Amino acid sequence: MKLIKSGNHRPPHIYKAETYYFVSSSTFDKLDIINNSEKKSYLKKLFIEKSRLFSVAIKAWAILDNHYHLLFNLNFEDTLSKFIGQINGASSRFFNKADNTMNRKVWYKGKYWDTCIRSERDFWLRLNYIHHNPIKHGIIKNIDELGNYEFSSWNYYSQKYGKEWLLSVFERYPVIDFTIRGIE
Repeated sequence: MKLIKSGNHRPPHIYKAETYYFVSSSTFDKLDIINNSEKKSYLKKLFIEKSRLFSVAIKAWAILDNHYHLLFNLNFEDTLSKFIGQINGASSRFFNKADNTMNRKVWYKGKYWDTCIRSERDFWLRLNYIHHNPIKHGIIKNIDELGNYEFSSWNYYSQKYGKEWLLSVFERYPVIDFTIRGIE
């Protein structure tokens, strides 16, 4: 396990192989830069592309206008910052080109919030938090509308296991509002 302090990041990043991580990355000043389907689709494509490149198994994800959440298994301890760095770097270039705003700061450089998942319960709580995020931010009104939001892994789980299974996971591991400072 590596303990890495990068700049003034608090708490320090902990890199551990064969571990699940929950990561959130927020746009600079929480600006709504990921504000259309084209940008969200591109970011989703990057998740897939970079997860293959770094042998990262993504288990849940959600993309909103000013941040994203990922839950994934990290195979190699030295790949977490590279994985997120490449997602944020490529998306910055794409978003700036799409908005014709070259050199705009899109993400906080090297800053993202991560935590090692420490238990099965923690895993399911984070998965539910990710899927609940479009409701929390008012994009959709309730759990019944989650299937209408295409920029999260909710539909994957719904198709693979069924909506009833997902609802049972919500019931067993209810979402608690563990708002992340700086990323809401």
